[in-house]
Amino acid sequence: MGNSASGDKGRYRHGYHVLMVKENTPAARAGLRPYFDYIMGINGIRLNKEDSVLRDQMESSEDRPVILDIYSTREQALRKIELTPVHKWDNGKDGYIGCSIRFCLFDTISDVVWHILDVAPGSPAMEAGLCAYADYVIGTPLGIMRGERDLYDLVEDYIADELPLHVYNANTNEVREVIIIPREDWGGQGLLGCDVGFG
Repeated sequence: MGNSASGDKGRYRHGYHVLMVKENTPAARAGLRPYFDYIMGINGIRLNKEDSVLRDQMESSEDRPVILDIYSTREQALRKIELTPVHKWDNGKDGYIGCSIRFCLFDTISDVVWHILDVAPGSPAMEAGLCAYADYVIGTPLGIMRGERDLYDLVEDYIADELPLHVYNANTNEVREVIIIPREDWGGQGLLGCDVGFG
């Protein structure tokens, strides 16, 4: 199965993109990998449209293992993993598996991202620990970002407030959550103090 991805790629084009995986959760224990992994199916059911099937299957299988079909854009291969949904792992606040997901076309993985370029000293971007030329903003736990303007609109909505972002680092090959506070009074240009390239 692992080497047959080229033949399957036409059938597996949509899925739930895994954005963040929290530590010590069912998702982490099952080996879900942020940024590269897509949940394509559950218990033999293809997830080719955004609906309640994934959530319903998780809820009805609480404390019992489910089989997920996972497509990795890194290995360009499909694999199956066993995962046990548990609603009590964090007081039931973060769903059944402990990861953030968004439904999308996996061919566009590099399209809806913002590359962090130059980071100004003393800027909100520097204070948040953003790394120039290595970090990519790939999403936010606040909702789905689908186009270039979405990040800029979100930043403007969160002036002087904590804005959580999912950030992929190309050097460490990991995704982390970054909290940044957009500000106008930090002493430089822009609300973040960094140049951003879309796509």
